[in-house]
Amino acid sequence: MYTPNYNFSAAGTYTLNFYRKNNLEIAYDGFRVEYWLNKGDSWNLLGTTGAGWYDFANGGGGTAFPVGEPFFNATQSAFTLATRNVSFLAGNPNVAFRFVFRSDGVVTTPGVALDDFEIIGPSNIPLPVTMGSFTGKAEEKSNLLEWTTLSELNNEGFFVQRSAEGNQFEEIGFTKGIGNSTLANNYIFVDENPLQQLLSYYRLRQIDYNGAEKYSKTIAIKRGNEGSGNILVFPMPFKDHINILFRSEKQHLAYLKIYNLKGQIVYEQQIITESALFRLPLERDKFESGVYLLSIEEAGVVYSTKLIRSSTN
Repeated sequence: MYTPNYNFSAAGTYTLNFYRKNNLEIAYDGFRVEYWLNKGDSWNLLGTTGAGWYDFANGGGGTAFPVGEPFFNATQSAFTLATRNVSFLAGNPNVAFRFVFRSDGVVTTPGVALDDFEIIGPSNIPLPVTMGSFTGKAEEKSNLLEWTTLSELNNEGFFVQRSAEGNQFEEIGFTKGIGNSTLANNYIFVDENPLQQLLSYYRLRQIDYNGAEKYSKTIAIKRGNEGSGNILVFPMPFKDHINILFRSEKQHLAYLKIYNLKGQIVYEQQIITESALFRLPLERDKFESGVYLLSIEEAGVVYSTKLIRSSTN
């Protein structure tokens, strides 16, 4: 469950409030609040245990959430206020929150009810169009694009652009915007005549009523079955970044390691992404030209492939 995007640019005190009523499997199921500052590229756990906030520390693990990560768990038979000071987020123009629920199918309980979510803080200038998610997937004869706006101000609409190589784009359609909104809005666009190649690239050119415009991030849609396994890495050879394309459109939590030919780890990182495509910058001065081994572990499965660092800058 996602909130709209908020503008926390002004200095001052910000407080997050909501009411909860829940009946969950004790010491296992639960929910928590996370926040972003980068339009969904990464999410962070909000807060720790304490009065008015999380009631289960999860120190021993063995729950629906990773060990050491607290969450709401204790039964609340009536709506109860949950409150958190979030003033540390002041100065950020793009702040959004989401509720993350986790459980298993062994024990059935009524679940969670939430009400009256609010942010209390100083006045801020309304945001222009703020993008949420932007994803795409290949269907039998078309490519389906889906995106979300978290807020809109004077939004005329979106020109959909497509590219074969990811650099030169052509416009293939237009979707009219809501105009003005402080709520989340969902959009779809169907490319009825997709390029017949492994990867096609898409982005949005959003335009206001006054002619001002800005571009979304670029996504890639994979068609066909070229490549092996569930992960595709490109370009190859690489210079200063690699793109990691997962087969499925969902949240991915993976651990990445890059080894040199001596078996030494030269780079490692945790990947968290909401879409199929993840772009990983790699600093040139850390990688000499040559061959490396990339290892990606997700859900207990390890995928490995060869990387080649270009000899040209």
